[in-house]
Amino acid sequence: MKKKAYGKINLSLHVYEKREDGYHNIESLITLIDIYDKMKFKKALETKVFVKKAKIKNNIVNKTIELIRKKYNLKESIEVKIEKRIPIGAGLGGGSSNAAATINAMDELYDLKMTSVDKKLLAEQLGMDVAFFLKNDTCLVRIRGEVATPTINPYVGYYCLLLFSDFSISTREIYEAYVLGDEHLENDLESSYKTTNSLLYKEIQNLKKDLLDLKAVKAMMSGSGPTVYGLFEKKKYARKAAKVLKKKYNRKPIVTKIIKNG
Repeated sequence: MKKKAYGKINLSLHVYEKREDGYHNIESLITLIDIYDKMKFKKALETKVFVKKAKIKNNIVNKTIELIRKKYNLKESIEVKIEKRIPIGAGLGGGSSNAAATINAMDELYDLKMTSVDKKLLAEQLGMDVAFFLKNDTCLVRIRGEVATPTINPYVGYYCLLLFSDFSISTREIYEAYVLGDEHLENDLESSYKTTNSLLYKEIQNLKKDLLDLKAVKAMMSGSGPTVYGLFEKKKYARKAAKVLKKKYNRKPIVTKIIKNG
């Protein structure tokens, strides 16, 4: 069985108070982008997860498999082969997308007849973005991320220039550094970089300004960063910006597209 695990960008991300469980309440508009990990699944006697083109510790896919095996009392398991195309630690939700694809694959392979509620409960144990990827649509995501409501996306069909940094910082560290302010930004987590990495914070601000100057209709950091993206109405504008900004900032550019469904 083959599945595509698509990436995402946040079109907005507002972060609120920290909860007693250690997470923050959030509200975020999230959309799929046409960049994905390739995943292959088959039944196996024991759990096997192979990741091509990447080194990953404590893979969320392993956790997903074991949660499902325990819940449904499965003696057998699955073998998973993943070809990573979504950069790790880039704020594009690659791990959560892999987890959602694994839930759906195990449901189909073992005919578990999971309901949407069953899948949602599994998602809550795995990560904030997993519920969104189960919806597989543009969603307004709330609370810790487990409430995902499909909504209209005004940017479907727009070209998305992603600018990846060699620098990676954990989502946990960015949230821990977040201080609730009087006003919200388009992405509140950008403010965390002021204290965790001031040089990277300045680069993110400069990148956004340059993207807008190069005819992007929107420019923002995605998720916990440090990936920055620009949305363009025409592909030629996105390609020109990619060429200019790759040279100026030494960031890896990828031009992709906003999609409604994976």
